[in-house]
Amino acid sequence: MIPRVAVLVSGLLALALPLPRGGLLVVTVVGAVSLVFSVVRPGSAAPAVVIVAGVLTWLATTSGSAHEARLVGLALTVSVLHASAALAAVVPAGARVPTRLALRWLGWALLAWVVGVGALGAASTLPRGGAALLPLTVFAVAAAGFGAVLLVAIAHRRVRS
Repeated sequence: MIPRVAVLVSGLLALALPLPRGGLLVVTVVGAVSLVFSVVRPGSAAPAVVIVAGVLTWLATTSGSAHEARLVGLALTVSVLHASAALAAVVPAGARVPTRLALRWLGWALLAWVVGVGALGAASTLPRGGAALLPLTVFAVAAAGFGAVLLVAIAHRRVRS
């Protein structure tokens, strides 16, 4: 039950942190409906829809007070949402989560958050409006994706051994 509560709370925060305005209300509603479905079926694509809704509404928001802090909070909530949905997908709704599994889940969630915040920090040091901005951003996204695939491959190999 705890992983599903974590899915619900982190999903609500992911949808609330961008503070959507205007036409993105529809995206937020789609995200909220997907959040309900995420709690019921965490192994489906619904958590990904919630994450996409949170990111799309974030991209449409203007900078305001505590913009950077809210962005770090969004990275944390997306990380927790993803990890919680993965955990909730393998643990039955009424079952107790084994301690070793919970600690492994916490470790992966913290690692994903550190990588996400590190990528945000690295991106914030880039010069604004420079010609190298697009290639550097593409490289950073590719490197983050490669790192995620590498981490999953290492974890998958350890589980098989």
